[in-house]
Amino acid sequence: MIARALVVATVALSTGCGSLYHYEVTLRAPSPKKGAAAFYLDGQEASLDAPFEEVAILQTEGTGNRASSEQVTAALRLRAGEFGCDAILRGRVSIDYGHIIATGVCVRVLR
Repeated sequence: MIARALVVATVALSTGCGSLYHYEVTLRAPSPKKGAAAFYLDGQEASLDAPFEEVAILQTEGTGNRASSEQVTAALRLRAGEFGCDAILRGRVSIDYGHIIATGVCVRVLR
């Protein structure tokens, strides 16, 4: 019984474990889904050619083998697209051992 538990634990650790978690504060009703939103770091010039409105504050957290800045920001961009957002402004990425968090304000261009 103990040997079997050790084998299961070893297989789980060797194949890698990781998760992505999404958190949001919704400011306005989401619109129809779009593709992945553009991501602009805090202080980076955003190339939005029209007025926009803030839709939500989004955060994605990656742990384990899902903890790379590329994976976490890609997941955040897709999540923003689910809210119908065109871009994520004031983006930030926090990197710690085995744990990455990306946050930003999801905006929708007004046409």
